[in-house]
Amino acid sequence: MTVTTGSFMAYGKKWQRPEKKKNHIRAMIAPYCCMDGINEKGLAAAILEIKAKSTKQKTGKKPIITPIAIRAILDKCKNVEEALELLKQYDMRDPLAVNYHYHFADADGNSALIEYVDNKMHIIRQTHRDENQVLTNFFLTEGGDNRREMGRDRYQRIGEKLCECNNHMPEESAMELLGNCTLNYRHKYLRHMVITVWSSVYNLTKKTMKMCAGMDYDTMYEFSLDEPGTVKKIK
Repeated sequence: MTVTTGSFMAYGKKWQRPEKKKNHIRAMIAPYCCMDGINEKGLAAAILEIKAKSTKQKTGKKPIITPIAIRAILDKCKNVEEALELLKQYDMRDPLAVNYHYHFADADGNSALIEYVDNKMHIIRQTHRDENQVLTNFFLTEGGDNRREMGRDRYQRIGEKLCECNNHMPEESAMELLGNCTLNYRHKYLRHMVITVWSSVYNLTKKTMKMCAGMDYDTMYEFSLDEPGTVKKIK
């Protein structure tokens, strides 16, 4: 069960005519344009963008791009350790002119963050099982280029809320927190609005995903791996 964005498929307002042949082709590659998701083992994966030089590893390993890496991890891995080992087998190539970092969590309570700084992979692990791990849109790894960072205020807000509840928060409260940490600004150069496209909350033991899209936090949907093809409107 994955979330896909139209930007990786070159699919947006300009192409939203489903009768067009090119749109059929773009829709067919949607499963390989994953931004985040959860699999049947309870492993969840997500990526976030950093406004820094894109990763272009060239160590002689087989290359892989960001959304395909998420697809491979959700298809082949059952926990965080297997996800890390899979990424180590490839040279990461960010597909656009930005950098991406990764967050993995599994049903056993494990969590890890992956960042690429100067084309070198860095793993940030939990120091203990109950530690929270938070990512927004800047490097946590020392030496990362944060000259164009964003989201530090959201990072602090999320961390504070998690500490207040001892890292145990109901799913609805988690979505409310995400709703209070959205992006909503006008791009400095392109002048279009940049907003949070979706927010997802995963239950790694029940293997469900709650989602709000288009910054509409008054409408929430739930998807379950136990009921494929079924969408429940919660509110």
